[in-house]
Amino acid sequence: MKKIIIFILIATSLFGVGKKLNTAIPPAKNIVIDIDPFECSAACLQNYLKQGLVFSFLAKAKESEEFKERYLSLASILNIQKEQKGFGEALVDENNLNESGFDYSKKGSYAKIALLVPQKVIGKYTLSISKSALAYLIFRNGDFDFEVFNCQDEEESSILNSLKEIKEKGYKYVIAAMTQKGAKIIALNERDLQIYIPTVNKMEASYATSPNIYFGGLDYLKQIEELSQFANDKIVYFKDMSPVSQKISYFVKELFKDKIVYEGDIESKSKNYKWMIKGNGYLNNATIFLNTPLIKTSLILSQMRYYNIRPYVVLSTQLNYHPYLLKLTQYPDRKNMLIANSVLDRDFRLTDTNSILDNDIKFNWINYSTSLGMDFFYTSFIDQTGDERVFSEMLQDNQVNYQVEILKPSVAEFIDVENTQTQASE
Repeated sequence: MKKIIIFILIATSLFGVGKKLNTAIPPAKNIVIDIDPFECSAACLQNYLKQGLVFSFLAKAKESEEFKERYLSLASILNIQKEQKGFGEALVDENNLNESGFDYSKKGSYAKIALLVPQKVIGKYTLSISKSALAYLIFRNGDFDFEVFNCQDEEESSILNSLKEIKEKGYKYVIAAMTQKGAKIIALNERDLQIYIPTVNKMEASYATSPNIYFGGLDYLKQIEELSQFANDKIVYFKDMSPVSQKISYFVKELFKDKIVYEGDIESKSKNYKWMIKGNGYLNNATIFLNTPLIKTSLILSQMRYYNIRPYVVLSTQLNYHPYLLKLTQYPDRKNMLIANSVLDRDFRLTDTNSILDNDIKFNWINYSTSLGMDFFYTSFIDQTGDERVFSEMLQDNQVNYQVEILKPSVAEFIDVENTQTQASE
């Protein structure tokens, strides 16, 4: 039995609509026909992918060896078959494996997973987290039962009532997208369900927690420790009033202590930081941590260059790992910048499945963490077919153990600093 959940946002409510597929009728096969007489080069195919023109890509990429895996992935997701094969033949035979060894026709195990969200608290993340969980289930190609339970807020009664409903409906595995407040309520009260919290790191859960609760939040302290190897003895940091910025700044203060020479506090609506930057002698030849979101980071970088500030290095955590950084800043603004990133596994098949749902797991770490939690539940408790894990990160003491890479935002992409240093030394 496969349930498809359709997500509809109406006012502040999220509703899940379940529909059972009729298994007595074979599913329809889709065909993409190439009606364009012109040839499409490798660059042309790559451009189709970048623009999200999936069907144009599928129409032209059927005979391309270079894009074979990408073609098979998208075709499998969309149930596409080549028109040359006729209506009776499947795109990939059950015994036909591609060069990577992945069987695109393999049937996955039945999965029954619930998603618990306090929509009034996490807002826009509700839909993207839902899409991440759904994309993973589609990717596994098995029957599934997936339902969203919206507890609205993080009051104890709201969360406990939703957990009770989840158990009454027979769910055993739950992705719970909570803040620290909701995570604490769950950890102190729930002992039966297996629950993964993608949004909170276990170090933030100083309260007692049970073995059935797992955490997937980023380790910002570990990222700052990795960045510290590039710092000098003159530390400056900028922050705003957001909880994430406050948390990262606390870690910076704890790690560097007496080396901090200046703290820049940014008001939430301020767009001009001239008063903090122009003529500020603390900034020159200093290690500057930008613990600020993308827009504010971009403004600080551009104004530092405008006022001829020359820092020793500019450092930032996952908070600013996003392609928009390359669009919002000029290269001279960021040429002396390094960013810590923990979103390392990039299985293109799962990425493509998310792309079909207009969802991002490459740069959105919460979506990435949600997908990782789904992978953990599926391979650890649900799967009966021997499917391998998609993600390499392991859980240590019920917390995802994220690795950290240091990236340099270059002219048009993020470059791994280790690879850059290796190439330079050769």
